Amino acid sequence: AWDLSEQGGEEDAARHRFWSADLTDIPALASLRGVFWRMLKVHGGEPTLPIFSAGRYGASDFIGRHDDRAHVPFFNDGNVYSRTVAAIWYLTRDWSAEEGGSLLDLEAKAKGGASPGEEEEASLVPVYNSMVVFEVPHMHAVSAVSAARYRYSIFGWWHQKGKRYELPAQMHGAGEAEAPAKRNKGKKKKKRTGLVDEAPDSGEGFGLR
Repeated sequence: AWDLSEQGGEEDAARHRFWSADLTDIPALASLRGVFWRMLKVHGGEPTLPIFSAGRYGASDFIGRHDDRAHVPFFNDGNVYSRTVAAIWYLTRDWSAEEGGSLLDLEAKAKGGASPGEEEEASLVPVYNSMVVFEVPHMHAVSAVSAARYRYSIFGWWHQKGKRYELPAQMHGAGEAEAPAKRNKGKKKKKRTGLVDEAPDSGEGFGLR
């Protein structure tokens, strides 16, 4: 079942609205857990743990600027991992720029040699069966969908043990610190057990495969 993830507010850097579903709740996609684990078993010489979900964007769905930083407990609250690599696998055929839902790289110009504070936004239109991969943190967003049809993806993160960066001030003390998305209130959360896919989208210098 699709769960609506929605958060507003003018001061929130992770405003968003979209739908997501855990891969473990979709029998036909459950085997992808192992696929993502084999894709990136090690990063920077250390092992990873993947968490991936299916995403669905309808009309007006979007994600505001965010950098995907999060500290996530695995197995127990004292065993904290950090998101270190993000990926989005696009699964809608013949998507066009006019339909919205593009991945916005908000650090594009800075990585091209510009001075700090002079970043420009680069837009990446979702291409069917392509995958975008980037390291966390990286500031990005997803533009609002304007199409009458849904835009589908599989998205998530590879995590590594320990707190590898400071979190934005508004995220401290927020439990699992699910960014950019927060679960609907009242929904019971699953315990993370390594290869359990439970994180919400991205979400979205990106690497394109």
